[in-house]
Amino acid sequence: MATPPHGISRRRILQASVWAAPTILVATAAPAAAASEAATSGRFVTISSVTLSNLNTAGAAGYTLDFFYQVYNDTTAFVGTGIEPWMAATDPAFAAWPCTWLFEILSASNAVAYSATGNVVLTHGQSFVLNPSGIAVLAAPGNYTARLTVTSSNVATINGQSFTLRTVSSTTAVVGIT
Repeated sequence: MATPPHGISRRRILQASVWAAPTILVATAAPAAAASEAATSGRFVTISSVTLSNLNTAGAAGYTLDFFYQVYNDTTAFVGTGIEPWMAATDPAFAAWPCTWLFEILSASNAVAYSATGNVVLTHGQSFVLNPSGIAVLAAPGNYTARLTVTSSNVATINGQSFTLRTVSSTTAVVGIT
C-alpha cells in the first residue's frame, strides 16, 4: 500500500485555482461596470441659418450655412449635474469643440441631389460661416430643400461629469430651382 505524500500536491493547487478563477474575475469586473456612466448630451451648437436659393441658371442653386458653438446655448444640459454653465464655459475641456457638418440638397422625393461636408474646430462663442457661399449645379430643375446637420464625437469632462454634443439639424423650406 502506498503512503500518501505529505504537503500540497500540484493537482490540489490546480483544483483550487480552477474554483477560484471565476470569483476573481467577477470581483474585478464589478467595479468597472458600476463606475460606467452615460454622458449628458447638450445642444451646445446652434444652427443660425441655412439658405437655398434659385440662381436662375441651368439648375444652379446657391446656398449658405452658419452655426455657432457656445455652452450657454443649452443651460438645461447642466441641470442635476452639479456643474453650472459658467463653470463649463471657463473650463479648458469646453474651450474648443470639433464638429463635422453635412450639407445636403434634397429632391422632392428626399433623394440627395447634392452634398458637401467638412470639419471645423470651434472655440467657445465662435461661429462657422461657409464663406464664400456655395453653388451646386443640380441634374434637373424642380423643388428642393436643403438640410444642414452638425455632429461631434467629442466628450468634454469636468468634475467627473461627461458631456457630448447632441446632433443638431435644420431644413429649409421648399425652393423651386429652374
